[in-house]
Amino acid sequence: MRLFFLCLCIAFVGCDSATSASNGPTATDSCTNLAKARCALLSSCTNGIGIQSTYGDLATCEARQTAACVTNLSASGQNQTPITVQACADVAPTQSCWDRTLNLQPAACIPPAGTIADGQPCIASGQCTSTWCVLQDNAVVGVCGPLPKAGDACDTTTCGRGLECGKNAAGTSVCFAPVASGGACDKDHRCGPNLGCVGLTKTTAGICQSRGATAGVVCDPTSKTAPDCLASFGLFCDSTGHCKAATPVKSGEGCGLVGTDVGTFCSAGICVKAAATDKSGACKGDAADGGACDSDATKGPSCLSPAKCVPSTSGGTAGICTLPVAN
Repeated sequence: MRLFFLCLCIAFVGCDSATSASNGPTATDSCTNLAKARCALLSSCTNGIGIQSTYGDLATCEARQTAACVTNLSASGQNQTPITVQACADVAPTQSCWDRTLNLQPAACIPPAGTIADGQPCIASGQCTSTWCVLQDNAVVGVCGPLPKAGDACDTTTCGRGLECGKNAAGTSVCFAPVASGGACDKDHRCGPNLGCVGLTKTTAGICQSRGATAGVVCDPTSKTAPDCLASFGLFCDSTGHCKAATPVKSGEGCGLVGTDVGTFCSAGICVKAAATDKSGACKGDAADGGACDSDATKGPSCLSPAKCVPSTSGGTAGICTLPVAN
């Protein structure tokens, strides 16, 4: 999964019903307000890079999130209303970046329990009695199920509130409760958002430290002596051991490390590399809704959130960019 993809499914949790109260906000109004709040938070928590790399610009972020929220409000079996969505929009700006990344929503943004039982189809968590819709990475329809907990597999799905997904010492992708800054870390105890595990060896635990968030700070891409730089802030560690700003590039242009200490990132697209271990590749812009896509990162293109690349054949990666439709 793309680095910034990991933050995009949580943005729609608060939007899960269809009917506006007679004197309350409309679905479009409340969803627009929530989208503005959450896109602003995404921007502030990533120094603007999250907007640029995922959507291209702020207006696109707001439009896409608004439309997704309105769709979710039209879905059956839920108890969300435009009034509850507006209540979420009112408190969304108070959410910390740590909580945002871990999907630790303010109380007003956690959907009330819906009426759809576990195992039944859903597109939004507010439809489910469990308040959780289990969505596979390349599907727009999921099934209601229990909230994922620490230790659950997350190779094709997201983790529950307050958890992140990462590989453990056995190489399996599982949900884990992240370690805070200053805590001991290893492959089974991973650091939380914007932190790196510094000094980890086969015999000694590392310490969670803040990754470089500004150009010029000392860094170590191997995290042996210092933390790496925040890629989510558009930074990379150059050959002198200092964080350096990468340059946004468009579809068709070179991306990744394209020269000596020259780093770039794709605007509203992915960096397609011939092999996952390659340091550079070429940007491929997101496909349009209904357009051909491929979830294989060595092929692309990807889709513009909330559309997903739904495979055309079982087990395949090539498919069509598909938007959720209210069920």
